Amino acid sequence: LYDLTIAYGGRNHEPPTPLDMGCGNYGNPILFYCKRYPMEDLPTDEEGLKNWLFDRWQEKEELLTYFHEHNKFPGPRNPDPFKVVPVWKKVKTE
Repeated sequence: LYDLTIAYGGRNHEPPTPLDMGCGNYGNPILFYCKRYPMEDLPTDEEGLKNWLFDRWQEKEELLTYFHEHNKFPGPRNPDPFKVVPVWKKVKTE
């Protein structure tokens, strides 16, 4: 399970509008904080999963608070983020 937290750079940390994204007018950085959780580490009962998710939301709030205070996420920056999340895979066409 990959957990992504998204933060928007710039003076007010305002997210881009759909028009900004479509026209390429958003000049601020968009940063991602990615954390991987092995599926076998997740709770299997409903109450445990509910508590686990609540804890993740608390962590996200802390990450975003840190980001707004320091204009970056905590920890070292990954020089090759696409090695963390394998988003692009070669599609075989026939």
